[in-house]
Amino acid sequence: MNKSLIVTVASALILVTAGQAADQGKGAGGPPQHRRMEMPLVPPRLVDKLNLTDAQKSQLQTLEASFDKERESMMAGKTNQLAQLEQQAKTAREAKNEAQLKEIRKQRMELMKPLWELRKESMGKFEATLTPDQKKILDETRQEFREHHGKGPHGAPPAK
Repeated sequence: MNKSLIVTVASALILVTAGQAADQGKGAGGPPQHRRMEMPLVPPRLVDKLNLTDAQKSQLQTLEASFDKERESMMAGKTNQLAQLEQQAKTAREAKNEAQLKEIRKQRMELMKPLWELRKESMGKFEATLTPDQKKILDETRQEFREHHGKGPHGAPPAK
């Protein structure tokens, strides 16, 4: 299986799930678009699970700093658009307009696509630092995520 496809699917799942949680008003602190933009490259629990060496932790910090900087730059002009889409989604939910919600999600996904590509690239660099055993743990975690969250982006079944 193409690892970059797996990284892309897992990243997309994370972003879509975060977006759907924001749609439903779940999550902690700040406007929904800010919560999604603050997600770490690698979740802390996964970092713990991988049992990274000090050198790997240092490399991850460097990657995350670069990712954060590029993400902020990339998303700076999109904050207002995301806020507008969030408001439109709220209105569509209140009106129970599923067709409009679907279109808003599609627009949001297009807006976020460059971020997914950045995440995919950054995760590829992170994966290159892992040992075969750590890669196995990462792959197992991705599989658990897919099984737990069911479908992937756009309602497609998760990649296998």
